[in-house]
Amino acid sequence: MANNGSVQHISPDQQLYENLVKIIEPLIYSGPFIVISIVGLVLFLILTLVFIILSPMLIILSPVLVPFSFILWMCLYITGEHPVGVFVILSPVLAPASFIFWVCLYVTGEHPIGADWVDETLKKIVEVTEDIYVKNKVES
Repeated sequence: MANNGSVQHISPDQQLYENLVKIIEPLIYSGPFIVISIVGLVLFLILTLVFIILSPMLIILSPVLVPFSFILWMCLYITGEHPVGVFVILSPVLAPASFIFWVCLYVTGEHPIGADWVDETLKKIVEVTEDIYVKNKVES
């Protein structure tokens, strides 16, 4: 009804537009929240997968990374490069990053410092495992 008491006639097109507005308006208002929720969910899933993949590596490498970062910190402290300020905050990041950089150089064949020692140790490990394999094969 109109304000004066008469019946207001709505055309089918106007009815369609009103229905469309009723459907589209909530989507427009809730759109950014939906997008933010989807982005958050995707980031959560990606970070969860990265954490699942990297956790075993960090656990396995922690006996190497922790002493390495301590030795690096002590070397810088002894040489007079006192690790203060930003370095104290970044040292837990710099030490593993430098170790990972060394591993990348080693794997690509760049032959970083200490690679000879690693190669000799690897050969000794391979020899010992081959000996154990041969002994177990002969016994069984």
